[in-house]
Amino acid sequence: ESFSFTFSNAEAIFDHFFMRIAFIPSWEEIVPQKDRKKIFREIKSDLNAISAMNKGIELTIPMICFNCRK
Repeated sequence: ESFSFTFSNAEAIFDHFFMRIAFIPSWEEIVPQKDRKKIFREIKSDLNAISAMNKGIELTIPMICFNCRK
């Protein structure tokens, strides 16, 4: 299964509560501290360009649900 989020632009992605707690920390971990501002500025610029072309950004999140019994 999966679900999708639709965002108007990069700022909406990076400001979204769920993204801040579930994704952004791990994204930041893979980028060296000294390069983070520059890299994320470039990512936001690229995402804003994609958003302008597509009238938004859709992010699909894969998920799985388990039903368990003891």
